[in-house]
Amino acid sequence: MRSSSRGTQNPRSRNSGLRVCAKPDCCAPSTLGAIAATQRADRARGRHADEALEAALDPTIIDIEGKRARFRALHEQGCFVIPNPWDVGSAKHPERLGFEALATTSAGAAWARGREDGQLSCQEVLAHLREICAATPLPVNADFEAGYAVDVKRLAKNVAAAVDTGIAGLSIEDFSNGVRYDVGEAVERVMEAKQAIRSTGADVLLIARAEGFIRGNPDLDDTIARLQAYSRAGADCLYAPGVNELSATDQIVKAVAPTPLNVLMLGPAFTVSDAVDVQSARAAKLLTVPLALFGFFVWAPRVFFNARQPVAWGGFAITMLVCGAAWMVADGLHRRRLAGHGTVPQ
Repeated sequence: MRSSSRGTQNPRSRNSGLRVCAKPDCCAPSTLGAIAATQRADRARGRHADEALEAALDPTIIDIEGKRARFRALHEQGCFVIPNPWDVGSAKHPERLGFEALATTSAGAAWARGREDGQLSCQEVLAHLREICAATPLPVNADFEAGYAVDVKRLAKNVAAAVDTGIAGLSIEDFSNGVRYDVGEAVERVMEAKQAIRSTGADVLLIARAEGFIRGNPDLDDTIARLQAYSRAGADCLYAPGVNELSATDQIVKAVAPTPLNVLMLGPAFTVSDAVDVQSARAAKLLTVPLALFGFFVWAPRVFFNARQPVAWGGFAITMLVCGAAWMVADGLHRRRLAGHGTVPQ
């Protein structure tokens, strides 16, 4: 257990409580507003200082290269489950359940800020990645969408900036702003991203995504051809979200071997055990959680304002069930996997 000596007095307490002044005009509304603003700024500085000190006291959080080495090793030893946190709080919990790595979710991060998926700027995403990486000793894979750039040179700069946040992996999509890149252009972007990572000297994995199945083109042959091309371009891991049939996943795994494959397990189509059977490297299970929470806020108003409508109550119940069960199901499957290695988290 880690302990620290910070003293018995909270440094922020000096700025809390009632201030008494001798000048009658100092309690004018404008002056009180300035005092309140100063107090808020002091409290914010205190919080940031505490967070920085907490990170400094935990060597596992700042051991960036150690995180990256563990992340690469995970891709070489078999299938593992990687949950998708959307903020600092959700990034801290998976470690206590025994998970070995995290992957950010662009959708979850956007929803947590009141936006839609794809509406965050590159700078906002970089700040989000720094927060997540600083919050956990687990390696973090970044959902970096299409690199937040059309020009490949800007793409390279953004990728290098993402590496600087402390991530252990980074994914690049072949779809942006309603347009899916043709294979040649998508390959060029993968190559540019790979070169950008190499230029930093960091051991960060590049994950290349073929978006066809979730972008209106569920063509398995096209998806396989793209993933094979991305692998040849330097991708360390491959990803085709939306492929929910086990037989199709099996075909992809065999076609892109020995490059690892990430599988998005969104729904009951197949289980982690099935993913192990087809020897995929990663199973991203817990996108279900941010989706369920988002669904709750969609259904909740209908429940409270249309309580007589059974469909509203049904949606509310299903959402809460999915939200509550997602962690338990993934945790149970993860524990079964660890039990096979003789280690089960408490």
